[in-house]
Amino acid sequence: MMVMFRAVGPDFKEGYEAPFTEGEQSAFRNVDIYPLLCKLLGIKPAATDGNLERIVNILK
Repeated sequence: MMVMFRAVGPDFKEGYEAPFTEGEQSAFRNVDIYPLLCKLLGIKPAATDGNLERIVNILK
């Protein structure tokens, strides 16, 4: 199943679209949203399978 992730705000690049390669399931995984939100809120994330490195390029 594919979903769209849209983010707007001062910390996000304007007009950015994550690259998508045929055969990939997605540009990043749902578990990556947790460390992203922790970074934006200035909270230290607990250990999870999420990885900010997969989606850090959406940030300014």
